[in-house]
Amino acid sequence: MATKNGFEYVVAAMQLQVTKAKTKKSRKRTKRTPDGTVRSSTKLVLILLVNHRNNKTGQCNPSVQRLMDQTGYSKRTILFELQALKELGILEWQHGWGNAHAKQSNRYTVNLKEI
Repeated sequence: MATKNGFEYVVAAMQLQVTKAKTKKSRKRTKRTPDGTVRSSTKLVLILLVNHRNNKTGQCNPSVQRLMDQTGYSKRTILFELQALKELGILEWQHGWGNAHAKQSNRYTVNLKEI
């Protein structure tokens, strides 16, 4: 099986259908709408993840802080969107990667088949 380059992941992420429905803030946020689309914030986080993808290892290693800086979203929103991508089967991750004395980051892997 040939490995996909980063551009193919970005194109696949861009093709996700975004919901146009406006929801009230008091409603429970859902991962995917009934018509199979995702929120624009979910799509943006996915695009940023695949922009940080290493073509050799397939890992995406941006910190939550970096995602916050690039999107302007809060930490809570970023964590919600990462969880949404995980529950949709698009994203997998391993916690606590790094040495014992430095900040530990997560290793994210994007599943192109689910996009």
